[in-house]
Amino acid sequence: MKIALPAALPCALTAALAAVTLALTAAAPAPLPHLAKSCVVTVMPRTRDTGLAFDYPHLGAVADRLRIMGYNLHNALGAPGPLSSTAWYEEFLTHATAQVPRDRLEVALPAYGWDWTVGSTARARHVTSLEAEALRRDVGADYALDPVSGTPHFTYTDDEGEEHQVWYQDAKGAARHLAVLARHGVRGTGLWALGFEDPRLWDALPAGPPVSPASPVRTAG
Repeated sequence: MKIALPAALPCALTAALAAVTLALTAAAPAPLPHLAKSCVVTVMPRTRDTGLAFDYPHLGAVADRLRIMGYNLHNALGAPGPLSSTAWYEEFLTHATAQVPRDRLEVALPAYGWDWTVGSTARARHVTSLEAEALRRDVGADYALDPVSGTPHFTYTDDEGEEHQVWYQDAKGAARHLAVLARHGVRGTGLWALGFEDPRLWDALPAGPPVSPASPVRTAG
């Protein structure tokens, strides 16, 4: 059973959300482990300024796993930038591990990117990690891994003379982010989405719980 929660959940609904998740887990016909099934609640990262509606202690207590969406730090409707960063992971994992047992936590990594047209207010174009890397090679852009965020990016000019910025994630960047999970003692990982990823990502993942396909939660991006 998966419960995918919207990113823009109002804080006023915190109590209602807690009641719903408790009712769903209590209504299971038998203890879920005996059915070889589990209840996974997918939430946005909680930091000092975001995700405040999500009651991590309650959700971590009633669900088998709490999956944090570790992506869309910059989204398709905003300014260009990394989809995730190591500093952001440090921030939300510091909070999460203080509220939820580490063996119940899972972080879903991005396997996609956004292609922004610089100066445009139009929605950025979604690209998978595979598509982003193919585009980089096609336009002849150099590979660059941003040392601050730990994510790859490049720029190019299209046939109409418009400048683009592309930010995405690949195996090299994911390795930087997985190191943050390791420092916080979190081994569970997810991926948005299977089939989007750099094939080398599988070599970067630690041995342990299998990677899960992240729930298709609609966010601002």
